[in-house]
Amino acid sequence: VKSKQKPELVIHLTDVQDLYGEQNLASTTLFAGGFINFGYWKNLKLEPKISKNTRALSSGKLYEKIFNLLDVNEKDTVLEVGCGLGNGCVMLHKKHNPKYIIGIDSSYKQIQRTHRKQRSYLVKNKDSIKFAVAEAENLQIPNGSISKIFSVEALQHFISLDCFLDSAFKAMKCGGSLVVTTFLFRSEPSQKFMDLFPNFASGVDKIIKLNDFLKKLKMHGFIDIKSRSIGKDVWPGFDKWISQTEYKDTWDKNWIQAYRDKIIDYYTVEAKKPI
Repeated sequence: VKSKQKPELVIHLTDVQDLYGEQNLASTTLFAGGFINFGYWKNLKLEPKISKNTRALSSGKLYEKIFNLLDVNEKDTVLEVGCGLGNGCVMLHKKHNPKYIIGIDSSYKQIQRTHRKQRSYLVKNKDSIKFAVAEAENLQIPNGSISKIFSVEALQHFISLDCFLDSAFKAMKCGGSLVVTTFLFRSEPSQKFMDLFPNFASGVDKIIKLNDFLKKLKMHGFIDIKSRSIGKDVWPGFDKWISQTEYKDTWDKNWIQAYRDKIIDYYTVEAKKPI
């Protein structure tokens, strides 16, 4: 009789390109619904059991929260850094109708999937939405051409925060806005934490302290910097979803305890470029 092996989130936690390329993180049940984020679960039905539709709604609600903070209008040119399968950009286009949206991702295979998934929408809206391969540290966007930049649960994969912020600042119009949401550290992680989280131990996810990120924003010229914890509406819902999946006995269950121990939390961070 073959023993049942516990499922793994990924085959190898060593390479970001592989994680989003060959391994296709978006295809796992953890990220059901076409998005790759932990979700924003406020006012969603979690009992007695979370439906797949609710899981997808949670991811969409996280994007909606960012869109509200960005205050996107029809005159805006918008850039998403780490666009995944492009669902966030399409949602923004449908709901807020900005002048132009560019979604970039460093994974060539991910952008290939995005073009396949969004093919019909891109054909209908070819003059106002585009997806391309580019790195966060080298956005390849003309200086002063973007009014709003956002990134959802991707910051932890960037090779250099300094290069990203420098590139974003240059690409942004004066008075433009940046909004980032992801998990950030409240304190220095212990060795015990590292032992429990192979994603950080391998370097696939970078250890970014909230205060360090806020300081870097200021150092690179951004103003009106604000951060807000939204962990209470992220971690419990995501943990309950994990508990319903085949990942209930894996390291993914450690997220909620790290949040309770005040090591890590989930934040929105806003900043502006001076006029």
